[in-house]
Amino acid sequence: MNPIFAAALEMQEFCEGRLSDAREFALRNRVVLLRSALGVPIDVALGAMPFEERAVVRASTFSVQSGVELTTCSAEDLIVFKAFAGREKDWLDIEGIAVRQGDQLDQTLIWAELAPLLELKEAPEDATRLRALLTAPGPESAPTADSRPLTSLTPSRGRVIVAASMEPVSSG
Repeated sequence: MNPIFAAALEMQEFCEGRLSDAREFALRNRVVLLRSALGVPIDVALGAMPFEERAVVRASTFSVQSGVELTTCSAEDLIVFKAFAGREKDWLDIEGIAVRQGDQLDQTLIWAELAPLLELKEAPEDATRLRALLTAPGPESAPTADSRPLTSLTPSRGRVIVAASMEPVSSG
């Protein structure tokens, strides 16, 4: 079994599925849809493409509670995931990430990863839309990026995007 998929299944010890057929949905769509005990929706992307594998390598951990860490994707990789998905809510999330992260974003990395995906998708208009969001001046009072993982920086709807897995943290 794919180790990322196995880790996502382990998350069910801490979370419940958002769908009655969560396992079948995950196998079909490469995304596990979960909900934390506090009701926070968690999307676990099951990497299969080379970009997704690189996103997992770039991921960092975030402590969600004593003894539990989530491995989360970088802001740049989250922008790539969302621009590729291209739903309206994804574009709103990208705008929030761009405002929050500002000049801290590695746009070279974003374009290196996204350009081939948009070419496959045949969606050059998405590149134009993203370029406008990344170059738009943010509000003067926009918060600056900090070192917390993206899990804590996701836009206002409180969704948690997980790039790899959740692993128990050893207490010793």
